[in-house]
Amino acid sequence: MQVNPPATRQAGRGLEYKWVVAMVVIVAVFMSILDQTIVNIAIPRLQTAFGADIHSVQWVLTAYILTLGVITPTSAFFSDRLGIKRFYIISLIIFILGGQEAPSFSYGEEWPSLVRMVLTISF
Repeated sequence: MQVNPPATRQAGRGLEYKWVVAMVVIVAVFMSILDQTIVNIAIPRLQTAFGADIHSVQWVLTAYILTLGVITPTSAFFSDRLGIKRFYIISLIIFILGGQEAPSFSYGEEWPSLVRMVLTISF
């Protein structure tokens, strides 16, 4: 069995690949935690804005978690099937369209859950 030599830093080439990957993963995990925190903090505001009880508004967080749980494992399948670049562009388009169309939906108790699911799918 042949072992590849460790990657060395060349002058003027920047950081080693493993550090770039580590920084990308750290930022991605931070953004996911920040997104979940924003949803949790927004729950009382959503209650006030929509005049709904806590059980109705709690579906926003439930929809987010369920959608994220389904989409995370399937994203590897789609990136293999479509290619990483194409999959990223499709996800970005879904995110932009979901964010642009969100205010035009009629306001109701189910509105935040549906918008959150669309935005989570593209995330």
